[in-house]
Amino acid sequence: MIKVIHYPDTNSVEVTWMREVAPSKFVPEQRIDEVRDEDGNVVTEAQVIPAQTIPAVTEQTRCHSYDDRQMDMLRDDLGAEVSEYEALIAEVLANQKPLPQPTLEEIKEKAHTDIERQRDVALAAGFMHNGHRYYVDQTMIAALNGRLTLWQEGKIANISLPVRRMDNSIVMLDRAEHADLADALRQHGEAIYAASWAAKDAL
Repeated sequence: MIKVIHYPDTNSVEVTWMREVAPSKFVPEQRIDEVRDEDGNVVTEAQVIPAQTIPAVTEQTRCHSYDDRQMDMLRDDLGAEVSEYEALIAEVLANQKPLPQPTLEEIKEKAHTDIERQRDVALAAGFMHNGHRYYVDQTMIAALNGRLTLWQEGKIANISLPVRRMDNSIVMLDRAEHADLADALRQHGEAIYAASWAAKDAL
């Protein structure tokens, strides 16, 4: 059981699916005799209760609103009952308005967003260095540079220290290897950002 409503102001269609939890029931006419007391006085007058049908009890199982560009989805969801609503669907399609064209500012904003997304994807992919992939982010670069500063200030011994790769393995790198990796990651990150800036300037 479904209920279909067309909203002309938005040219949309709302469909509510219902299921019956209690069937309708027919109650036949009932005649009630009058009631008198011991003195013969009428206490309750005779009456006739007309026959009536008590409606079925239903509950909502699903409700969905379809805009005028979702009529194919509506057809699929209506299934075998779609033929009953083809005229309504045709009316909706006939009143379909073209999508508003984006402004130049909106086009540029979307292009900027796409460029930044591509930049972030490239950074998240990491950087191959000496056959292994490392994270390219400020946390990694800051950690490497922080250790280099401590080495330069003589606050830690000139020993190899652990660095985590993107495959979660650990490699021991000495001071020179830290400097080489930090410089490689910095240059790679700067190149990615420079490419994104150039792409934005070209818009």
